[in-house]
Amino acid sequence: MSEKSHKKYQHEKCCVLLDDCFCNDDVAEILTAAGFALDLFTNHFPREVGKVGGREQGVKDPRVIALSHRLKKVVFTTDHRMRDDHKTDFMDHPSAMVVATAHKSLSDEEWACAFVKAKRKIEILHKKQGRPWFAKINQLGDITICKTIGPC
Repeated sequence: MSEKSHKKYQHEKCCVLLDDCFCNDDVAEILTAAGFALDLFTNHFPREVGKVGGREQGVKDPRVIALSHRLKKVVFTTDHRMRDDHKTDFMDHPSAMVVATAHKSLSDEEWACAFVKAKRKIEILHKKQGRPWFAKINQLGDITICKTIGPC
């Protein structure tokens, strides 16, 4: 990463946007207790007017990627194929940042604990990794893949 781009991000506060899969009170409580600044999926994708509670269903990944870009927030998701399936959307939204779980076989709370273990690494990626970027996390809290997304 160039010195110029590192300086560009160094003053941004790392804030996490919990994707639909993690947008629940238990996960939010674990992450907030660990010091993560959180934003919830439901704040941006509420249920349709006239319907009680909950959140919009079936939100497609391109809308989540665009929101990450616009708000400069790191998305936590279980969609480990997002980078491969939506490379063009990442290219169109150059400030997008996503951390995805390596698989879906753990509970939400177990994944929240993995994110807590990786907190410092995620904060460093937020400040230093060229954007847009996509990372994968394993159940031990290790970032196993992190790539800046660029043209082929």
